[in-house]
Parts: sequence; C-alpha cells; structure tokens
Amino acid sequence: MCGTCGGTCKRGVPVPDVLRFLTYAEGYGQFALARERFLEMPRSVRDIRCRDCSRCTFKCANGVAVRSRLTHAQDTLA
Repeated sequence: MCGTCGGTCKRGVPVPDVLRFLTYAEGYGQFALARERFLEMPRSVRDIRCRDCSRCTFKCANGVAVRSRLTHAQDTLA
C-alpha cells in the first residue's frame, strides 16, 4: 500500500486499487465495501484474470507477491 507500484498493468488492471480493495476486505473487515469498489470498475477490467497472464510486470519493493494478491482479490471480490 506504499504506492510505489502505481498505475495499471499492460492488461489494464489498476494494481494499487485492487490491492487496496483487498485490504478493505481482509485488513479492515469491510468485505461489502471492498466488493462494491471492485464492482465499480469497468466490466472489461473486472473480467481480467491475472492467473491468465504468464508474466506480471509489477514488482514490489517491499516483497509483496503482487500477482498472487491480485489473483486472490479477483477470486474473492468478483
């Protein structure tokens, strides 16, 4: 959540936003808010699945497994 990964991936996933939504659900116990925010994204973005991408371009300076967290968020909030 430091923001250094910034932006979107090549497929269009807004990485910091999706990771923030997952934090709402898991870190703050606000699943309804997390899902609401996730569903506010355009359907074309919501339908992207990181597990279908063989190479994630996002690397976390703090060691967060970005692709794994994104996949978990997509599975949990979609």
